[in-house]
This record gives sequence, C-alpha cells and structure tokens, in this order.
Amino acid sequence: MHRSSRILIALCAAMLPLAVQAHPGHESHAGFLQGVLHPLSGWDHLAVLLCLGVVAAGRGARISTLCGGLLVLALGGGAALGLNWHVDFVEPAIIATVAACLLLLAFRRRISAGAVLGLSMAFAAIHGIAHGQEAPAGDLAGYFAGFTLAGVALYAAGLLLASLRLPAQNGAPSTRRQPGKSPASR
Repeated sequence: MHRSSRILIALCAAMLPLAVQAHPGHESHAGFLQGVLHPLSGWDHLAVLLCLGVVAAGRGARISTLCGGLLVLALGGGAALGLNWHVDFVEPAIIATVAACLLLLAFRRRISAGAVLGLSMAFAAIHGIAHGQEAPAGDLAGYFAGFTLAGVALYAAGLLLASLRLPAQNGAPSTRRQPGKSPASR
C-alpha cells in the first residue's frame, strides 16, 4: 500500500467519530454558498469523496469519469428523495459509508470496477438523502447545486491525491518509477 493511502486511511479513521456531527448546524436559509460549504466542512464528505476519488483513480480514466458522473446523479437523486422521505437510519448509514470507504481504500486493488461504481452510487445516494432531509429553507436549487459542485471538487481532489507519489521516508529508496528505467536498474 502506498504511503499516501496509509496517510489518508489514518486521517479518515481518526476523524470517524466526528462524522456523527457533520450534518447538524445548517444555516437557517439555503443558498449556493451554504451548499458549497457543507461538504467542505463535514468530515464524512471529506473522507468519503476523497476515498472514492483515490479508489476510482486506480481503475483508469473511463471508470473515474463514469464514477464522477454517477456520483452527481446519485447525490441529486438522493437529495430529491430526501426532501419527501424521512428515514431515521441516515446518520448511522453515513457513518457506515465512511467506514466502508476506508475498507474500500485499503482493499481497492481487489475490488472490481463494477463494485466501485455501485458502492460509489450507494454512498452518494445516502449522503444525498441526508442533504434532502436536512436542507434548510430557501434556495434549494442553489443549495443542491453548491453541494454537488463541492462534492465533485472533493472527488477530483481524491483523483489528484491518488496521482501523487510521496518520497520515501528515512532514506529508503524511492519506489517511484522513472521513465526509461527498469526497477532493476535503479
């Protein structure tokens, strides 16, 4: 497992208890800015969307793009569903998505592309339902557009994070591939 993955897993695991508190504290009036700020200030969104970006990045550009598009659809569909459907399991389900994403990240090489796509949609739908249930009064279209845009940005940050290769620690040789050189010639 790469060092960047271990760091992300450790950070997300350390923040897991905070996921319970990610949704309370909405503003009294919905708008685009509140929608953008909500995912950026909730540990659950940060953990899930960054992890999904890292996992999808390992599946190539086609799956990464498809996963990003499905995330948008699932977030929006979940939010629309949540406006009219109140369920009590949403917060425990959100905590489960954070824990599941950490496992998904840890075992990402063993999980099929179809499973990544399906789990991504399920996780995004659960978070969308929570957004719909807890949406403040006001400009709901702006609010939903804001949290969707911020969600896509966090997912893209996960894709970028996956492309980073951190240098080895403690003088250990780097495992970074160098163009034109085989691992044996390093």
